[in-house]
Amino acid sequence: MNATEQVKAVLSEASSRARRAEDKAIKSLTEAVFDDEMVFTRLMLALAEFLWGALLMWPGELFSRPTYKVMSHVMPEEAWALVFLLSASMQLSIVIQQDYHCRFARYFAAWNAVLWWFVVMSMFMSVYPPPAAISGEAILAIAAFWIWLRPYKLREYILKGQRDAAKM
Repeated sequence: MNATEQVKAVLSEASSRARRAEDKAIKSLTEAVFDDEMVFTRLMLALAEFLWGALLMWPGELFSRPTYKVMSHVMPEEAWALVFLLSASMQLSIVIQQDYHCRFARYFAAWNAVLWWFVVMSMFMSVYPPPAAISGEAILAIAAFWIWLRPYKLREYILKGQRDAAKM
């Protein structure tokens, strides 16, 4: 075997390993995103909502800070606290009952995504530059959006698989 053939063999083997690693990574990521009920994510959302509710009930004027300017124009602190505490209770209820796909859970997921996106966008719009401290809330908004979107994407994927199987 000459040097060119050896190089081709080494490159072919490296390419094959890279493809296997890529396939494994894609499979692992797909399982994490689609084959999980996102219970931990829901629990983190519930805990964050309980904490938001508790902190909004804390004595003092939290909404006097510029970060919460838009939120303060929508409702007073106590109303926001109630919204977050009710949302946390519903989120926890869904987890405890393990009923992630019922109509209520789907409607709640939409509501929860809107809540988190509104809170994050209102904080971004209230001050410039946006505070880095709200990056956690931004991730919670993305997680809430995914919990809402995931069942619809999963259903679409299942239906596509059924259509493909019917064609065979």
